[in-house]
Amino acid sequence: MLKFLMAIAISASLGLSGCASVEKSTWLGYGIGTGVGAGLGLAISSNEPPERRTQGVLIGAIAGGLFGALIGYQSFKDKQKKEALAHSELNLSDSAMFGGANSSGNRPTLKPAQVKVRYVEDQIKDGTFVPAHFEYEISDPAHWERSK
Repeated sequence: MLKFLMAIAISASLGLSGCASVEKSTWLGYGIGTGVGAGLGLAISSNEPPERRTQGVLIGAIAGGLFGALIGYQSFKDKQKKEALAHSELNLSDSAMFGGANSSGNRPTLKPAQVKVRYVEDQIKDGTFVPAHFEYEISDPAHWERSK
């Protein structure tokens, strides 16, 4: 009996040690699996003496919790993968966005902004040293144009 209590304590400490980084679905799977495993362990060992019945419940709870956590974690990862795939399909390539070869003739095209770049030497302004740098001026902002 002591061995099984130690096994539960170890299983609980392993399960709780990762709570800062384990997702909600993993914990949900762990809880559901523990409950189902304990119920199955009790059902299987219902005709046994009380000590064996307790062992059956504990073994079922540990095994069910571990399997439930694994299933919950995998389902979370699958959901994340599907969301990432759906999100990547929505992204437009630069050529489609800027009126490249894939855009049809009746769609407007986005013309990128025109930027003037100017290099400014080291200088002293009002007693303050300003190191050399680049200045960027937008001469024509980005805008949509109808295709011809």
